[in-house]
Amino acid sequence: SNPRITVFEQPCPTLASTIEHQFDNHELIEDRIAQYVTPLIAHDIDTLILGCTHYDLIQNEIQDFVGSQITIISSGRTSLP
Repeated sequence: SNPRITVFEQPCPTLASTIEHQFDNHELIEDRIAQYVTPLIAHDIDTLILGCTHYDLIQNEIQDFVGSQITIISSGRTSLP
């Protein structure tokens, strides 16, 4: 455990199903990203770990939303950036 690291969890109960069933609905995907990621940004995070392989499909959209100052780590990756 590192006292300099704080972990925040954010449940995203509808995001995976939205990706599965509404992948082409970019506006809905962007709304879901905003809904679930905004609370994390409010904590001034520097890294976002995508905890579901579905999220890899919208990683670029998530990166666009959070900006380049936040590092994204995909659950599908085997090593850190």
